[in-house]
Amino acid sequence: MKANFMKMLVLLVATVFALSVFAGTQLDTSKKNTKTEKKDQKKEEKKDPNDPEMVKKMESITIPHVDLQKIGISEAVKKLNELAVLNDSAKIGVNITMDANDQIGGVEVPITYTKDNVNLETVLKAVCKQAGYNYLASPDGVKLSKPNNAKKDNKL
Repeated sequence: MKANFMKMLVLLVATVFALSVFAGTQLDTSKKNTKTEKKDQKKEEKKDPNDPEMVKKMESITIPHVDLQKIGISEAVKKLNELAVLNDSAKIGVNITMDANDQIGGVEVPITYTKDNVNLETVLKAVCKQAGYNYLASPDGVKLSKPNNAKKDNKL
């Protein structure tokens, strides 16, 4: 009887030990997942420096017809500013500007973009892609710059 009791006790201790090791492993795994999720979340936050309210405003401005035919980026910016005011329900538009360093001389890549019922952000992305520019949306407006200048100056 004493031998059976000892076997049962050893079995019980082994079971408790095994469960505690398993529970500890599960706990460590969940901590690792939480850390990974936090890192991923920080990467996403860093990934898009654009002001969400300005992006929302650009998305809310639907332009019935955009027709840009072989024009430079500076002319496209003027046209987009006009279209933004005309099609903004508040008639304010979005202040789209270019980095001063990008406006000095040089040949501009011709931009061609035609589309109906498209929001301002979509047009701006397409124009920037064709011209080799980036844009940064802030509460004050949107600034276009060449990729190497955007890294130097991320302010409006």
